[in-house]
Amino acid sequence: MVKTIRVPVQVLRDTFADTMARVRYGKERVVVTFHGMPRCALVSLEDLAQLQGKPVAPKRKPGRRSPPA
Repeated sequence: MVKTIRVPVQVLRDTFADTMARVRYGKERVVVTFHGMPRCALVSLEDLAQLQGKPVAPKRKPGRRSPPA
């Protein structure tokens, strides 16, 4: 099950890199709030593809580059 957390925009400004890592690697969803009201959400690319009904792109192996065109 995916965990959803709420983060005020003021906190997100100071912790964006950590929050982004939690979304990507921790499989969390983040609802960004402004004055206590939800304004937007951060979801992983896998979640986005699922919401859009698209297949998830295969993950590339680290250190491999595409050949130049």
